[in-house]
Amino acid sequence: MARRAALLLIILLCVSCAKVKEAPAPSQETLPDCHEAWVYAPANYIIELGAGAIVTLDPARWDFPLFCSANEAGLALDAEIAAQRLPQGNWALYRLDGDYSALARIRDKQVLLLTKARLMDWQTWPPKRR
Repeated sequence: MARRAALLLIILLCVSCAKVKEAPAPSQETLPDCHEAWVYAPANYIIELGAGAIVTLDPARWDFPLFCSANEAGLALDAEIAAQRLPQGNWALYRLDGDYSALARIRDKQVLLLTKARLMDWQTWPPKRR
């Protein structure tokens, strides 16, 4: 009985020590080739930007999906609100300072903001029709 218990303990230790092979991180090559980086965020940042303040988004506090254009960001915002993953309210689209590929990371097939980024300008959504 003691031998069986010892053997079982050895097997359990070997199994628990086995190295789990992790999936490789997606390469930056899978990122879209974009000239600009856009996000959606609460519209109250417009007031601060309009006053000349430096406004940055911190991905450590919230996941910010990145998009190549304001239109892509706006359509994604509409979809998130329709799916009730975001509340209805005052949202705006913001262009970020920096190179898209340096700002982006991929997680769960979604492109997210990797590092703190400064908001440069904004666009209201939906765009006003003339």
